[in-house]
Amino acid sequence: MSLIAYIQKDYHRWKIDKIAIFLANKEKKRIEDFKVKVILQDNFSFKDLFDKKRYKYFVGCNVDDLNFQLLFKFLKYEKFYTFDEGQINLDIKDKYYSQNFSLKKQKKFFFLNKLFGFPKVFKSFYKKNSHITFYDPNYFNHPLKKDGFFTFLPRNDSYKKITKIFIGVSSNWIYSHKDDLLNKPDYINQKIKQASEKVNNLSPDIYILHPREDGKLIRSLDKNITIINCPNGSEDFINKLSINNDIEVFTEKSGIIFDLKKDINVTFIDLFDRFTKDEYDQFKDNFNKFRESL
Repeated sequence: MSLIAYIQKDYHRWKIDKIAIFLANKEKKRIEDFKVKVILQDNFSFKDLFDKKRYKYFVGCNVDDLNFQLLFKFLKYEKFYTFDEGQINLDIKDKYYSQNFSLKKQKKFFFLNKLFGFPKVFKSFYKKNSHITFYDPNYFNHPLKKDGFFTFLPRNDSYKKITKIFIGVSSNWIYSHKDDLLNKPDYINQKIKQASEKVNNLSPDIYILHPREDGKLIRSLDKNITIINCPNGSEDFINKLSINNDIEVFTEKSGIIFDLKKDINVTFIDLFDRFTKDEYDQFKDNFNKFRESL
């Protein structure tokens, strides 16, 4: 038994693990006998399109991604499953559920689809009994719910209280380091390893990805750390979470902290050792003065 999956970011990998277990049980197979191959957006190669192996399952969530659409078209597989990329799948007005490409907003896709039937319109990928959601239908009104399209897989077997949140850092940190890191890949990798160890030692409940953060650091984070993406605003998410939780936020130098409620404790950590002591002390002092002025 084999499964091949395409995901844009490594933080979706836990979903692939859950889906693999679900499909193995469905086939009455041991998960140990279930071979899983994952293609990441950063590792995608056109060579993947000519993989001659025939897979039992192809799984993906980014139906608007051209790499995904190419894999869907050229890979050999028996069954196909989609799953939720994130909260965006709960919005019926999102592009994922569009019946056609917009001539105004998606002109390139519009004409290619009319001429060649490719790329496929996004909603066409969602078929009955072939979508997997991690949002409990008892609490979330999923757009595919009324059609009976999906299978619900619980995220975790247990729930824990959220007390610590780490705000991620842009991968462009290497360009603003006190040391010259250009053309020093080994030194950069060393810094990333040290940074992941710092985060793991703090043991936050949630790690919020920076919009311009790649997957290098999060690949080394402990599995008990929940990695999330907040496209609609991390500050709003944290502020709402703090209503029923005593939250401590760990950050390097994120501007998000200036929009957090005053009763949320903020702790600074120079994740990549990229600032001079005077520079970092000045930033922390400015933040403390800002807090006092509220």
